[in-house]
Amino acid sequence: MNTVNGKEVACMEKPMYHKGITREQIVDTASRLIEEQGMARFSMHLLAETLGIRTPSLYKHIGSLDELITEVGLQALERQRDAQLKAMEGLNGDEAVFAMADAYRRFALDNPEAYRTILAMMSANETLARAAKMITEPVMLALSQYDLTEYQRGHWQRVLRSFMHGFIAHEEAGFFVHFNQEKELTYQMGIRCFLDGMKAEISRSSCTGSQQGAEEQMQ
Repeated sequence: MNTVNGKEVACMEKPMYHKGITREQIVDTASRLIEEQGMARFSMHLLAETLGIRTPSLYKHIGSLDELITEVGLQALERQRDAQLKAMEGLNGDEAVFAMADAYRRFALDNPEAYRTILAMMSANETLARAAKMITEPVMLALSQYDLTEYQRGHWQRVLRSFMHGFIAHEEAGFFVHFNQEKELTYQMGIRCFLDGMKAEISRSSCTGSQQGAEEQMQ
């Protein structure tokens, strides 16, 4: 209460607004809250409360909740990509593929909400293009040392990513609890099967190409 001309007058509480808040701080805090609380419990109100500002103030930096989730997903995807690329440093061939695949799974298990956020990103054209590049970059790099054309690598990276994500989805859902075999070993067996299949296909393509070349010379 304030006193004006000898009378008590109720005063409105001043809203909290941190003038120095940045978009990056908002995205970083949202990422942390989503990982700690889960996507289902996350809200713009919770974010504003954590930052010490009013909810409407968030919209001076972020257009919508969907836009924020997209930014959080892209940040998580960048972290995942960097972890994969770091794991492959100095490695070649099969070792690089195993290291990349292990880093992919490790990120998903250590950061389950961040991984789910990547999958929940809005699929706007520009966002999708940025996301696709970060998703495929480590896998395409790992496969670049094999005798594959760019077209063939495009197919094989899909096969590998499908296995990695499928395994993680089953693992996270608890579908591997019936048998007590080590999940890490099962995962590595899947990667080995992928590599063996890819190499067999490369060998068949090479033999077919050599045979066709020999037949053309004989004609």
